Amino acid sequence: MHTPGSRTSAGFAPDKQWLVPIARTGYYAKSIVYVAIGALAIGAAVGEGGKTTGAVGALGEIAKQPFGRILVGVIALGLACYAVWRWAQFGADPENKAGGGATGKLQRAVYLVSAVIHTGLAITAGTLAVSAPSGGSSSSKAKWVADLMEQPGGRILVGGVGLVIFGVGIAEIVKAFKGEEAEKLDLARLDSKARKGVQTVTASGLAARGVVFGAIASQVVLGALRFQADKAASGSREALVLLSNQEFGWLILLVVAAGLVCYGVFCSLKGALRRFAV
Repeated sequence: MHTPGSRTSAGFAPDKQWLVPIARTGYYAKSIVYVAIGALAIGAAVGEGGKTTGAVGALGEIAKQPFGRILVGVIALGLACYAVWRWAQFGADPENKAGGGATGKLQRAVYLVSAVIHTGLAITAGTLAVSAPSGGSSSSKAKWVADLMEQPGGRILVGGVGLVIFGVGIAEIVKAFKGEEAEKLDLARLDSKARKGVQTVTASGLAARGVVFGAIASQVVLGALRFQADKAASGSREALVLLSNQEFGWLILLVVAAGLVCYGVFCSLKGALRRFAV
């Protein structure tokens, strides 16, 4: 019998245990999205009919497949679960990771941004599951950013968001080199060779995601400086296009795309093996 405030082996107080399956489901859904983005970009890099796209574009491509809308509907539910998990991390901090002070506030801000993004993505996926894509999301996003930049201090705000994205990208690359993310998984049941494979996949995925965030940040900051809303509204699709336009761009795109697939695999591993402990 648990006493008030006690915690289980999963690290949560008993009244928070319901979050564990919610979080795991969310990680699985996120995995599908990243694998799709990476796989499509690999096809584009090697000339096999793929395309450079972001999460919304990847969901749209999935929806076009046989029974695709059903799958996108399932993904929408999973992304909604991930959003719930992020909102819980922002509001309740069930794993006590945020703490206090400036660092804690920054961590909660990250949770909040992620919660908002994945709530929107879940809604978009749900819409795709029941109707054909309108194709207007990119232009509407650019218009929203343009309106924001016309406000007092708007360009500074957009540029600041770009710098934050850049910081997140650097953090992802640092985590890739440190190799600490794989240690958050329960790998006790795996042999040494399998653990090494998980560590390699994790590092590759985080590094690729960091590169994509860096590319997004460069576009957002330049867009704010030059008052170019289309550039300031850049996301993963625009970042991958930017990378592909560099010298040996097809090779850069291929490597980064493979890394994004690895990140998707890592998300799946988090769904199966993540330790929810304080």
